[in-house]
Amino acid sequence: MNMNQKQKKWLSICLSAFLLIGIYPPWNYVVYPTLGMENVETIRIIRAAGYHLIFTSPSLDRKVLGTLFGNNGTGIFEVEIDLTRLAIHLVIMLIVAALGTLIFKTDDS
Repeated sequence: MNMNQKQKKWLSICLSAFLLIGIYPPWNYVVYPTLGMENVETIRIIRAAGYHLIFTSPSLDRKVLGTLFGNNGTGIFEVEIDLTRLAIHLVIMLIVAALGTLIFKTDDS
């Protein structure tokens, strides 16, 4: 398939967007509350932590997290990449890239 200049430019823009999505993924704060329970792993509370560089995860400030989760900073705190939101972003970007490529198609290409 031969692509015209507009299509090539569009795909290079989309490739840049893919890289940015991968470098700045969405993160989650996760807490396992410890309230005298034996099996702490059964309760898992998740809150969005925003977008951060892949090499540096969001900070775990217990005071802020305690306010966010409403438990005064007690429990086991973790951060993790939100794979669901990341997958949704990548699928939407694929659709946008494909549609843009079709829109910029001309009769001679």
